[in-house]
Amino acid sequence: SSGINAEWPLRPGTRKIMFLLLSLVTLSIAPSRGAAGSLDRLKLLKFADNGHSYIQFSPDWSALTDVVSACGWIKDLGSSSNERTMWSRDNNWKMTVMADAKYVGILGNRMMLQSKFSVPKGTWYHMCSTWSRRSRTHRHYINGKELGSRQTPDRSLSTSLPLILGKWGTSTSYPFGGEMSYLNFYSKELSPSEIVSMVEQGMCVNIVEEDEHESFRVIKWEDLVKLERSGTVTDVYIAECADLLELSAKLEESERKLKDTADELTETRQELNSTVAKLEETQADNEEKDQNLEDISSRLNSTLVELEKSQADNADKEQNLEDISSRLNSTHTELEKSQADNEEKDQNLEEVSNRLNSTLAELKKSQADNAEKEQNLEDISSRLNSTVAELEEASSSLNRTWDWNIFL
Repeated sequence: SSGINAEWPLRPGTRKIMFLLLSLVTLSIAPSRGAAGSLDRLKLLKFADNGHSYIQFSPDWSALTDVVSACGWIKDLGSSSNERTMWSRDNNWKMTVMADAKYVGILGNRMMLQSKFSVPKGTWYHMCSTWSRRSRTHRHYINGKELGSRQTPDRSLSTSLPLILGKWGTSTSYPFGGEMSYLNFYSKELSPSEIVSMVEQGMCVNIVEEDEHESFRVIKWEDLVKLERSGTVTDVYIAECADLLELSAKLEESERKLKDTADELTETRQELNSTVAKLEETQADNEEKDQNLEDISSRLNSTLVELEKSQADNADKEQNLEDISSRLNSTHTELEKSQADNEEKDQNLEEVSNRLNSTLAELKKSQADNAEKEQNLEDISSRLNSTVAELEEASSSLNRTWDWNIFL
């Protein structure tokens, strides 16, 4: 996937160029098929015939406890041992070639399966051992032919035991003393037809071609050849596969160069995707900015309308203000005139007040004089009344005297 939406909003010319570039990148990094991918798959392991040459490690058996197939290519070099153990997990599972050409397998608690076969020493042959808890059957195959089977108990294999290549457990009496290559352990019970297909490919092609059961390959040969070894265990490329080895080396070099190119193209694609993402983000930002600009423009137009209205209102207000100012000036003039009049009135009022005060003083003095005059008048009246009384008494006395004189 180019990581580009067909609806991305770029200019048509730009969008077309970006699609062409990313299509080229996608095609250039498409994975190749058919190459081994690692020259280690074309190596064999040769175990010395001394009981001290082996490889031991503890793989993760969790995917192989209820179903397993072990398949590989074996070359018997004619060891001096009567039992030549290719691999073992103690008595939980071991595969042994007997001196009398018996192919012996022990799977779980000494459930032994022996198969008779005849393969010349020094010759590569394909061997396979399959088992599943579901079928409860252990089968042997040599060069694609089933040589025997045996029913097994309904129980899982142990997950705690190590895998040992080249001998049986801790014993030194059963060394393999031969060569093996492309030994793999699958989490699948391979069918007879699948095993025949491996054999029909031939050893070199079977090793070099992509494994049809790759997703089930749990323990892989290219990992086994890299493990730490004990004793004399050597690894060399398989001489019978020299042509394919050279071709694989060239393919691996081509794959390395292609991978470098693919890495560069991937980086370029990532940069293009990043650029596209930035362009989309920029365009989204621009759209948002355009929308914001449109909103601002709308608000600006609305503001202009309001401003024009405000200006008209301000003109009215200025006219009103001018009228008010004119009236205010007129009022101020009148006020100044009024103030002048008031000052004059204040002056007149002060003079009136002064005259009033003077009049009040004179009035008070006049009242005092009047009071004194009234007192004098009252005294005069009193004296006058007294005089009148005296005159009346004198007149009365005179009248009596007169009357008496007349009587006389």
